[in-house]
Amino acid sequence: MRGQERRQAASTHFVTVAVVCFAIIANGFSAAFAAERITLQVTSNALGDSRPSISGGTIAWSGHDGSDWEIFMNDGTGITQVTDNSFNDFDPIVSGGTIVWYGQGPGGTDSEIFMYHGGTVTQLTDNSYDDVAPRVSGNNVVWKGNPDGNDSEIFFYDGVSTVQLTNNAYDDLGPEISGDNITWYGTGPDGSDGEIFAYDGVTISQLTDNSTYEGQPQISGDNIVWSQSDGVDEEIYLYDGSTITQVTDNTYDDNSPRISGGNITWFAYPPDADPTNEVFLYRDSSIIRLTNNADYDEDPVISGENVVWLRHDGNDYEIVYYDGSTVTQLTDNTTDDEYPQISGADIVWSGSDGSDSEIYASRMMFTVSDILKWDIDQDNKVSLPDAINVLQVLSQ
Repeated sequence: MRGQERRQAASTHFVTVAVVCFAIIANGFSAAFAAERITLQVTSNALGDSRPSISGGTIAWSGHDGSDWEIFMNDGTGITQVTDNSFNDFDPIVSGGTIVWYGQGPGGTDSEIFMYHGGTVTQLTDNSYDDVAPRVSGNNVVWKGNPDGNDSEIFFYDGVSTVQLTNNAYDDLGPEISGDNITWYGTGPDGSDGEIFAYDGVTISQLTDNSTYEGQPQISGDNIVWSQSDGVDEEIYLYDGSTITQVTDNTYDDNSPRISGGNITWFAYPPDADPTNEVFLYRDSSIIRLTNNADYDEDPVISGENVVWLRHDGNDYEIVYYDGSTVTQLTDNTTDDEYPQISGADIVWSGSDGSDSEIYASRMMFTVSDILKWDIDQDNKVSLPDAINVLQVLSQ
């Protein structure tokens, strides 16, 4: 089955190291090899792989095994099929070596939350209602569930036990987590618009209370960012643990903020870009416009100063990357590249290989030992084709 762990055969390592080292020197990469950014195809099959997530050296994604969607991972030692069951498992999120996702569960009547940690899969929920949208930070997991069938509530697992954080008569949605800190949005007690809520490990606080709509909160440490209407258009707001600051103040919509530390990215519709959209970065109390073109740049995500986003070039979606100083388009093909995610300078996304969706990764500072971790031709061992593939990418 496709679920067997795809580990490298130790007996091939010596030969591959020799081949790769010789080829690198022969092709003039001995000095510059570690500084190259290269793109590798992580998966290669005829079944479909999608929605990758990355944290450090671990990538997780949903892949089809011919019967249903399962969870796969690559932690730098090869591809492992995390789940192997008769029901669908969707949308994995990874933090360190911990992966969470939701699936239909053995009964198949509703969605449950699952966690992979330390080589073991644990089912965190087992009830008769839908639990979805899990997020993870370390061993802490948050998700939304619908226990009474009327509205969604927020649940929190602290590595030991699960508590229901909210219990009210309105929807609580979009939970996000960073350490013990959690944020979400809900219609609030007045039920008329969206408000932002936060949990600091002890207390729930309602950060906003007004007559305009707030949504899409994201969190990094004590910092929470969201989009909010100022009565005219959508703006970006930041809570730093004590004070709310309006980051943007313009005449156009600013959407989908993402945060890493104190850095924020989002996309917007400035009048000079109409009808397209552009990507912005808030760093060191200043706003930087990262794009200014006739393409559609949208859905940025951020890690430190590194930002990755989607760009529609008029034909299909491509992956674009900002490294803190320079914008680079990573892909240029005739098929859609989707769902980019970033951890440090490492980027993953899904894209078509011409027949189905596969997982791709782009990394800086690959070394020979890094290459030995990737079974590019998917033959369950590191071999000459793997080394040739990497060198061909470097020589382009």
